[in-house]
Amino acid sequence: HDDNTGYDRLFHIIDNPSTQDISIASYGGDLYFEVGNGLNSFGNWTSYSDSVASGTWFHVAAVFDGTLTGNANRAKLFVDGIHRDLNFTSTIPAATYDFSGLTQYISFTANPQHFAGYMDELRVWNYARTQAQINADMNNPLAGTEPGLAGYWKFDENTGQTAYDSSTNNYDGTLGSTGGGDSNDPDWGSSDAPLPVTLSSFTAEFSGGASLLTWSTQSESNNLGWNVYRSETDEVASGE
Repeated sequence: HDDNTGYDRLFHIIDNPSTQDISIASYGGDLYFEVGNGLNSFGNWTSYSDSVASGTWFHVAAVFDGTLTGNANRAKLFVDGIHRDLNFTSTIPAATYDFSGLTQYISFTANPQHFAGYMDELRVWNYARTQAQINADMNNPLAGTEPGLAGYWKFDENTGQTAYDSSTNNYDGTLGSTGGGDSNDPDWGSSDAPLPVTLSSFTAEFSGGASLLTWSTQSESNNLGWNVYRSETDEVASGE
């Protein structure tokens, strides 16, 4: 969702009052990816302007790699797993500052730059992910123990003041401006984000010494195949 009144920041790491930051935002139907390292003023923006429509779920992945040469290699944006061409307003820096110990925001704490929309799952990695890696994981839940996974928030709590980190780093987040309820608290809600596969039926039967699985789908998107697992015992109670 985008209310067109200003930059709606989905994710923001910032060290005020300097200019080092990493941010993903939306404005006027465009997506923006900002990288600043303190050497340049705010404005190291990239934008993708192919009308990101309100009321539609999107998977957004931003990748920064300061070891590479050139804007298009250092900053990349993937929408629904597809690499998008970006418009660059200035030079993307070769390196960022060390953000260790800084406050990191999911959405933003100050009006009018909070994200006026719905979010379901946020993942932060400590290395530049490839398009193949992004596509392999974007429709699948993570174990939380993947190498390089710095933070993983599922937003499945549905109540309370804490968004728990499901990675091994335990970077739990506090909702709103305080540990208690306040006017800056977001609302919990049930996600209707689309799944890659929608099943309409699934049956399993054992006949003639063989197992027969039968299913039909209403829709499939970004589905690379099926994995079928079997138990090593013949006891139904333990066959999970």
